Amino acid sequence: MNGRIFTGIAAFIGLAAFVQVSFGQLSPQEKYEREIIVEFMSGAIRMPAGEIRISPNKLDTLAPSVAEVIERYGAELVLVAFPGYDPADTIAISPTGELVKKPDLSRIYKIRFPEGTDLDKVIKELSALPDVVYDECTPRYEYYIEPNDEYFNLQWGLHNTGQAGGTPGADIDAPEAWDITTGSSSIKLGIVDAGIDENHVDLSGKVSGDAGYSDEHGTHVAGIAAAKTNNNNEGIAGVNWHALLHDENLGYPLDPDKVYPAVISAVDAGCHVLNNSWGGPDYSITHRRAFAYAYKMDRVAACAMGNDNTSTPMYPAAYGQGIIAVGATMNNDVRWVTRSTYGSNYGAWIDVVAPGGNGYPWDSRDIFSTLPNDDYYYRSGTSMAAPHVSGLVGLLKGYNTGLYNDDIEQIIRISAEKVHPELYTYDENGWNIEMGYGRINVRKALDLLRSPNQFKHWEVNGGSVVDQGSSYEKQAFIDVPGLATGVYLAKWYRVQKGATFSNPFVSAPYAWGRGVGTNGFSIANPNYGMG
Repeated sequence: MNGRIFTGIAAFIGLAAFVQVSFGQLSPQEKYEREIIVEFMSGAIRMPAGEIRISPNKLDTLAPSVAEVIERYGAELVLVAFPGYDPADTIAISPTGELVKKPDLSRIYKIRFPEGTDLDKVIKELSALPDVVYDECTPRYEYYIEPNDEYFNLQWGLHNTGQAGGTPGADIDAPEAWDITTGSSSIKLGIVDAGIDENHVDLSGKVSGDAGYSDEHGTHVAGIAAAKTNNNNEGIAGVNWHALLHDENLGYPLDPDKVYPAVISAVDAGCHVLNNSWGGPDYSITHRRAFAYAYKMDRVAACAMGNDNTSTPMYPAAYGQGIIAVGATMNNDVRWVTRSTYGSNYGAWIDVVAPGGNGYPWDSRDIFSTLPNDDYYYRSGTSMAAPHVSGLVGLLKGYNTGLYNDDIEQIIRISAEKVHPELYTYDENGWNIEMGYGRINVRKALDLLRSPNQFKHWEVNGGSVVDQGSSYEKQAFIDVPGLATGVYLAKWYRVQKGATFSNPFVSAPYAWGRGVGTNGFSIANPNYGMG
């Protein structure tokens, strides 16, 4: 873990005046085009008591440096970004008993500008001010979709016998895994999506959380992960037969304002894994903080890579630590590509791949799952790949409740199959830019927890400094335990600690660090108190 030396940077407080304007609700696209998100230093802004959206001229306090910039660009409205936030809700306790600092959202606001405003310029100017911790655009997101159960024979992703012209065995070995475990009702899978039909015959009795509106996308995703299975010859099979489902509804089209509270709510509701079959090209510090909180609370986040057949980073999949980024395979175990701009994304952040379909509408080569109103049909995309991984996470956690989130991610990586090595060159660590560590294999993942394999936790202490920065640099520190959120001057140190094993092994052991205590952070890799 990197050490830090800090020097504070002062903030200034003032009052500004603007012309009052009236406003309505914006669509997600309009929010991206007209609103930015800003976290201010303490004391730089104050909203009148009881207000959550107001014209800038009505603010009690606004730092003069900020006021000058946003007045020049014609700011119309200032909004509390998270009006439901409780400032007294500051500490959570992880499943391992550690105190976790919850993100302080009290100083995060949205500022709305007229149509046509160059928000990139606004963001650049505000980010240079000492009264601003960070600022960013409103991110753009979209959903990534294009046993004895009646339709199990259509689910080639679970058990591929060559149906629909596929390659036998190009699947996740689900029936073989079910010989070991079919899951546990003590495990809860969070479906952060567009809503689940909780009355569907294959999902009823399993769903908690948001109720009411349900969408094809969220219902399809939920069925892949955890549809009721072996239930009187009805419907389909879920990867995890018995896990419960928790619905966090982001709306359709996806409303970026709902992302942060949905992730936090899923964590606080006790979800062991959060499935995120959606994303977009905009890095959001605000939303990264939510996923960092999930990681610190020992949760797993499975995130779809995206469907543009590009190496452009898409978020949340590309956030890095604490995320399992999932690409999609077709029924012949190759990366899904339909055309030049339509296929499974790839890149340095991909972890694994899972069945996602062939990308043709209503095609038996796609993934068959639940739809609203007791219906079923085919859908394709990395949206369909991610819940295969979420179901696997639930099986592993239910089989061995002592697993940490880092353990689960590493087991899934290690057990993945290196499919088609003649097409994909895997490096010395077994990783490829298109396939990650390979296509998931549920049976092999569970076998790593069974004899003759042994899984143990060890602890090492100490370490030595092996490198350090040459100078102090400006750095925002956010949600770091024992340190107030703000902008500091910091110098980094890299500390390493070796580990030795006292007993001989038949083969080289797999070992990894628990990230909260070992990975550290840097300007290039901010981790929001994750290590």
